[in-house]
Amino acid sequence: MTLQKLKWFALIFVIGVAGLLFLLSFRQSSISPTLRPSDTLILFPITLRIDFGDGDVQNFSDIPYVTGATVFSILEDIAVKEKIPFVYDPSAGVGVFIRQIGDKKNGDGGRYWQYWVNEKFAMVAADKYMLSAGDIVEWKFLKEQK
Repeated sequence: MTLQKLKWFALIFVIGVAGLLFLLSFRQSSISPTLRPSDTLILFPITLRIDFGDGDVQNFSDIPYVTGATVFSILEDIAVKEKIPFVYDPSAGVGVFIRQIGDKKNGDGGRYWQYWVNEKFAMVAADKYMLSAGDIVEWKFLKEQK
């Protein structure tokens, strides 16, 4: 092989490798685009469960997490979207008081609406509890905290 042919072969090889690297980098970026912070929040959605205390449990999963979401805002959004009757009283400073979800009103049969986040009973009003991505919120219509 002459020196001239070797130079051409080397040049074609380098161009081929550069082209292959270019195509691979383009292909990789089209498969795995850069994620923005707002996109990553969908990876850890909120789950809402409403237990009406009579065997009827409604589950709502894949609720996109939004910064600043509260237990109350998630419940209100789902109630509006799903057309679930929903009554509450705002209370200055203390927070909202849930009076009714669906056809279950506080006081019926001595039962009241209570909520848990990640299986822990909450001790603050629903509008005061700030959620984190991936939280599981459970509303239960019970006689007492269990």
